[in-house]
Amino acid sequence: SINVEHTRCIDSQTYCAPFLKEIGTNTTCRTLRIFTTPYLRAENFGNEGAFALAKAISLNSNLEELYLYGNKIGPEGVKAIALSLTGNTSLKYLNVGNNKVGFAGAVAIASALRTNTTLCKLSLRSIATDDLAIGFLFQGLKENHSIKEINCGWNKIRVGTAIEIASMLESNTSLESLVLD
Repeated sequence: SINVEHTRCIDSQTYCAPFLKEIGTNTTCRTLRIFTTPYLRAENFGNEGAFALAKAISLNSNLEELYLYGNKIGPEGVKAIALSLTGNTSLKYLNVGNNKVGFAGAVAIASALRTNTTLCKLSLRSIATDDLAIGFLFQGLKENHSIKEINCGWNKIRVGTAIEIASMLESNTSLESLVLD
């Protein structure tokens, strides 16, 4: 387990990308937590860190949990992470909550959910996207039978998306927990 939580030196220009590259070659790391704290500033990770992390996810076949809550990752960074999920066979939990996922990031995650069979738990809490994008995510979940828990709380969910969620629940029999608070 690697916890990048109380580290003052991490920034995307100097340390973040090389650090994450090393994660890709690490054969023992199973959990990587990159939190926004007073020491690890959210603006220092962003898309650049997400691009480096996507490469690491593709290389590391042992990484099972990835926590990226609140690191100011934008749609392009989320797309890169989502693309790395399509061939990943080890990641079981992904938390990209409180990032600016946007429409493009949500569509990329939905696409990854259609093919990824190992991800069991997904947190998309407060992902700064619109109702239509949340609907796309739930369309992706219709075809996914490995996700057991999903947290989509603190997102805008309107009638059309609620109907999409209901439709997903009819066809997805593996989902055990759905948070929409």
